[in-house]
Amino acid sequence: MSAVWERDDLTSTQKLVLLALADWANDEGLCWPSVDRVALKASLTSRGVQKTIRALEEMQFLRKEEIKGRGNKYWVSMPTNDVHPRTTFTPPVSQVHPSPEPRSPNTLKIHQLNTKCIIEGYPLWLPIEAWKGWVEMRKQRKRPLTDRAKARALTKLEALHSAGHDINELLDRSTINGWLDIYEPKGANNAGNSKHAAEPTNPMVRAVIASQARRAADGERPTDDWA
Repeated sequence: MSAVWERDDLTSTQKLVLLALADWANDEGLCWPSVDRVALKASLTSRGVQKTIRALEEMQFLRKEEIKGRGNKYWVSMPTNDVHPRTTFTPPVSQVHPSPEPRSPNTLKIHQLNTKCIIEGYPLWLPIEAWKGWVEMRKQRKRPLTDRAKARALTKLEALHSAGHDINELLDRSTINGWLDIYEPKGANNAGNSKHAAEPTNPMVRAVIASQARRAADGERPTDDWA
């Protein structure tokens, strides 16, 4: 973060986004926050964050690796500043005060421990914008989610996420088509979608998966469970 503060070749927005990523980064410069969390931390829109990240990539301040269905990883780096040569220099390590100070909180650790509380209490794997888009579509169709229906929808999405499906894509597809439910893609092989897909331990989650499998085997389309 100290290196980012010293840059004079960044706009205020670019510096703010880069500072947010640097705050999350480990000693290797690696971090993996979602765009929504960066937007929340930097008080920007998600679209603005995405645009800024692309600019930082072009300027070689960031290297991004996309993990399909799981978001992005970012490596923060500091390219040589050829625009304005520095006239002051950082003292040797032995003369610099430790940063952060021992009494200061570890913001990276706090962030990881409280991830589920940062964005309205939703789980980390849930794409918030896609979820809100689907919920809003249901309201417009005069079929808003009750608290019970919301809980059941999240349980079903957890099952699909555990099976390796792209939740962002499934929610967007339901929103675009005006579907009141979220459907598993036809012909999808849950066991093969993700090499590392874990078998869910929640009995309700397993029941949802089994129910969807039976309906698919009978050639039936799942009904709206959340009405």
